[in-house]
Amino acid sequence: MRKVIIGILMSFCLFGMYQSLWANHSMHPLKQIAFVKKMIGRKQEPYHTAYVQLIRYADSIQQVTHHARNDFAVPGYYVKPEEHRANSLALQQDAFAAYCSALAYRLSGKKRYGEKACYFMNAWATINKKYSEPDGPLVMSYSGSAFLMAAELMDDTSVWDADEKQLFKDWVTSVYRKATNEIRERKNNWADWGRLGSLLVASFLDDKEEIERNIKLIKGDLGDKIASDGHMPEEVRRGKNGLWYTYFSLAPMTASFWVTYNLTGENLFLWEQEGKSVKKALDYLLRYQKSPSEWKWYEGPNVGTHATWPDNLLEAMAGIYGESAYGEYVENSRPHIYPVHHFAWVFPTLMPLSLSGYNQGGQSFVAKKDADIEKLRKRFAMQLLSASVSDSRIKTLLETLQPDGSWPGIDYVDTTRTAFQHERHLSNMLALSIAYQKKGSPYKGNKQVSKAVHQALAFWLENDFICENWWWNQIGTPNTMVSLLLILDRDLSPEESERMLKIAERGNINAWGARPSGDRIKIAGLQAKAALFKRDAQEVAMLMKVIEGEIKFSTERGMQHDFSFHHRTDWVNNTLSYGSGYASAFIEWASNVADTKFRFSEQAVRLLIDYYLDGICKQMVYGRISDPGILNRDITRPGEERVWSSSDPERLRNLTDYRQAELDNIICLRKGDSSCRPGSFAKFFWRTDHFVFQRPDFYTSVRMYSTRNANMEEPYNGEGLMNHFRGDGTNYLSVRGDEYKRLTPVYDWMKIPGATIVQLDKMPGENEIQKWGLTDYVGAVTDGTYGAVGFDFKSPHTGLAAKKAWFFFDKTYVCLGTNISSRMKNQVLTTVNQCLLNGEVTVSDADGIHPQEQGSRMKKEVRWVVHDKVGYYFLNKENVILSNQRTEGSWKIANRQTTTPADIIRQDVFTLSVDHGRSPNNGDYAYMVIPSADPLSIEKQVEEEGVVVLANCPDVQAVRHDGLNMAYAVFYKGGTLRIHDKIVVEMDAPGMLMVKYNDAGEILALGVSDPTRFMKKLHLSVNQKIVGSAQENIQTEWDEKQALTRITVELPQNEYAGKSVIYNK
Repeated sequence: MRKVIIGILMSFCLFGMYQSLWANHSMHPLKQIAFVKKMIGRKQEPYHTAYVQLIRYADSIQQVTHHARNDFAVPGYYVKPEEHRANSLALQQDAFAAYCSALAYRLSGKKRYGEKACYFMNAWATINKKYSEPDGPLVMSYSGSAFLMAAELMDDTSVWDADEKQLFKDWVTSVYRKATNEIRERKNNWADWGRLGSLLVASFLDDKEEIERNIKLIKGDLGDKIASDGHMPEEVRRGKNGLWYTYFSLAPMTASFWVTYNLTGENLFLWEQEGKSVKKALDYLLRYQKSPSEWKWYEGPNVGTHATWPDNLLEAMAGIYGESAYGEYVENSRPHIYPVHHFAWVFPTLMPLSLSGYNQGGQSFVAKKDADIEKLRKRFAMQLLSASVSDSRIKTLLETLQPDGSWPGIDYVDTTRTAFQHERHLSNMLALSIAYQKKGSPYKGNKQVSKAVHQALAFWLENDFICENWWWNQIGTPNTMVSLLLILDRDLSPEESERMLKIAERGNINAWGARPSGDRIKIAGLQAKAALFKRDAQEVAMLMKVIEGEIKFSTERGMQHDFSFHHRTDWVNNTLSYGSGYASAFIEWASNVADTKFRFSEQAVRLLIDYYLDGICKQMVYGRISDPGILNRDITRPGEERVWSSSDPERLRNLTDYRQAELDNIICLRKGDSSCRPGSFAKFFWRTDHFVFQRPDFYTSVRMYSTRNANMEEPYNGEGLMNHFRGDGTNYLSVRGDEYKRLTPVYDWMKIPGATIVQLDKMPGENEIQKWGLTDYVGAVTDGTYGAVGFDFKSPHTGLAAKKAWFFFDKTYVCLGTNISSRMKNQVLTTVNQCLLNGEVTVSDADGIHPQEQGSRMKKEVRWVVHDKVGYYFLNKENVILSNQRTEGSWKIANRQTTTPADIIRQDVFTLSVDHGRSPNNGDYAYMVIPSADPLSIEKQVEEEGVVVLANCPDVQAVRHDGLNMAYAVFYKGGTLRIHDKIVVEMDAPGMLMVKYNDAGEILALGVSDPTRFMKKLHLSVNQKIVGSAQENIQTEWDEKQALTRITVELPQNEYAGKSVIYNK
């Protein structure tokens, strides 16, 4: 049996992105009214008869007077049933009269109907002041809803006097909304009526916050309201009335969905979660309405009649789902009208529902040809057909296709998260389709290829394979289906197209995977391609707004204010995985719709370019290869070391002239043009605890984590099984960009570059990979060109503690470690680097300078090591473990996907680690990394750099660079530091400091940050008079007596906490 794994869309607000599709006509959109008027004019059935019925009701009301009362008191139905009915009748009659009259006015144009509608609304607005008794709020909600529907219909007309309208709005606010909001958080049908009423109020009052709040409530408990077989637990337990209450819950629930769709474009009718859906609940109701004797919850339950319920609901839902069973059940009792008690679906035959527009037939709308839609259909099809497919592959596919439409060698049974070889079948179908339609292909129009495509497609449609990994169900498979639809188009039968669309539409913005992140924007794009196939311009327009609206900063999932990207609430950096998919999905649509009415705003395009250049590209080596330190479980996928395509930046460049020179440079670098030079920058992603630093000849980074985020992704789908220590102060260095290529299979996962790690007897289990940080002090200070990093580290895996810092300059960087302590008896190492071995390794130690033969060894009193033109200079001689030898392994050790290669990989590997011994207590290290060095000149280079370690102790770590006249300090607690003969700085609290000065020792610039993110202000003083232009967030005060300047820095807060503040004199 097919297993659908589609969940409810996590709460996401569409408001602010675009205005309501049809003003505040949330129950009866203007297009619906226009369509019905056209059908009435043509006397087309069933609309004409339904309209005649409406007018009869409206005429009969003309002489009726109102029943408004000051206190709408309704006792509990099960306590005082007769009094309940009698008291309820006043509102029920008047609200229906107003709604009926308002609709008659909109369809006929006869003023007397509109005036009568206003008469009833004005009466209640003037007389009614409150509701009371236990059932007062419920009846007020479900009967009063008709007043709100009438108000929407009359709102934009001249019939309703402005003062009277304001009086009604005041009543809605003080009485009706009070009632709806009182019950909207209940667990049963009360909540459904409260939410519908409150949503109608919010629409009428144009209260976007309340619209959002109600939609959030509606979506929040759908999974609790509906069971997997369709029954509604809170309603069926009502005994003999269980079916009535099921209807009584579904009616307002589905009406709320309709209102939501008309206000936001969000289609909740498609909601599914763990086999549950609203459609199942409707089917359940119809089944036992027809066969009550089979109902297990009560023997002989009460059921509705064709003249009452649930026909009104089923009639309405037939237009939503196109379900023939609904239409067949109600067709002999049309036209349907429900004029009593509660008001959700009152005129379902007269006012049909459609999610795709209204044509002359009223249902199954197919839009007239739209020039932009046709252009986009052709454009996407041509892009798909541009893919290359080898003739030999097509020949093989034709020869090996089995009679049932399958291919040998594909495991069609295993649908687990680590398998799903069905991907190959999808790929094969796509390849055959391209070959069949592509100009110049020897197989274009080939009947054998056509037969093979339809044969393979029939096999898939018959089996409809569902993977345990939701991604395949909501992205992977739908993407192939919609691609086939666009490529094959008229070569598909109507039945094939319908069944393929059903699969493709699992990728929709209400699906579980469409969370506000990269996947939401991808899935919206898939849904838009399906809409293109259907030629549904309205849906395409709505989805373009969804895609454009995703390009924004977020404090939850999505693009962060520092231009990193979070996909989950573990706040792990996903910029180059989900974050690049997020960008690419936007770029694909932005570039394709740029010359159409669907084009995106310049503001959205510019923000995406900022994210692409300052987020994505700055987390890549020279903007062209993924920084290994950024990667999560994707580091265990073969091919992740590739040079990225120039397609996305090229498309961005063609959209605008914004930051064109920078985009041109990225394009040039990715194409391998040697005339291009990488730029220089330093950037700290404070929302992600990741630092990057680049110069034209090297790129490096530091990956950390804190109490604010987790160290690494979980090993989802069997990937990244050895990533335990890859967030522990990881410091990869790239000069060419291929230093770590295909290293994963042979990697020593307890020797991560930059990290200080206890060398365990074996790696912890895969369930122990993701850990949250244990320390707050994790951060950096940077002015965008230079920077330093501080990391108060405590391992959640082993308990090891260390204070680690990195200080970056133009031609070198300095790495300091102190207070390294471990209670475990295992050896502790700080790995300087582990990369591919490339050429000779030269060492300077107590025995002199000499090249190393291949092997692994302990080296004592080492001053420096040079490998692959990179120098590692130990400021204090160290005992190191050096390995330069061939190692073998397999991708499978870290990735158990069935598609992962199992063959043995052999690589020559260089590993250099500082040995802190077993159970170190207050161990340390201090070394320089020189990205361009050789054994003959490294000593001179170090001397010329003029690097001085000012401190490397538990309270402060600091470095000065005499060649650049600058210094950094990492204060783990307040203290005083002499930076220079003429510069003494005192900090009153933990923080990071950056100082630039001239040759005379006069301070030119200061930079500070708060790695703890706790402080609002940072106070420091320097023994110089600093007089400069005032900055809004910095105050300076010269203390003549003490001969120092006191500086108060107002620190960035909230989403900017951790960002540096720079003072330029």
